[in-house]
Amino acid sequence: MDVGLSKHHRVISATIELSPKGSYMGGGLWLDASNVKNVKTERGTVVVFPSIMRHKAKTVWWGKRNSLVFWGQFRDDIAKKQIDNANRKAKDQNPNPTV
Repeated sequence: MDVGLSKHHRVISATIELSPKGSYMGGGLWLDASNVKNVKTERGTVVVFPSIMRHKAKTVWWGKRNSLVFWGQFRDDIAKKQIDNANRKAKDQNPNPTV
């Protein structure tokens, strides 16, 4: 799960299985979801999930498992600047809004 006090926040996580079937024993991905707990994937499978969801890669007991993992994130400081700019632009276009 993505936790911490930094200004960078992961919002989406993804993993791609790179190892061929039979090249390892064990492994897999555990997701703390009501309908999915253990995800066994074949080579080329992509699993995408919210980063806030508890998850972990399970232990490989034999062989070698390769996967590609990536994250999408946003930064609070950039998001705040974009929101402030949008609000400023809206105010400039309509300086006396009606309630």
